[in-house]
Amino acid sequence: MVRMLNAGVDPSCLWDGLFLTAGELLMRQPGIVGLHSVTTINALHFAFTATGNEETRQLMLLQAAPSCNVPACHGARGPALRNLQVDTLERLDPTLQDAGD
Repeated sequence: MVRMLNAGVDPSCLWDGLFLTAGELLMRQPGIVGLHSVTTINALHFAFTATGNEETRQLMLLQAAPSCNVPACHGARGPALRNLQVDTLERLDPTLQDAGD
């Protein structure tokens, strides 16, 4: 992410990618883990837009991906959700959900 910022990529493009990744995670892993990713990204983005301090803005962006575990949680999805199709609706067996959901 730092390389992309240094190369001149607009931060809004990086935020878009983070929001899309967190949304995909929520679809692949319904429940608190996926939801936590979305709400964390949203909170950090709010802080990013609410401050005028450039150093704080950079910090919020750089903390967004690791603090919501977007990369780490991608490997945690269950086998029933690995082949998720976003253009179809299929019934999901509720017994395959995590007990903590």
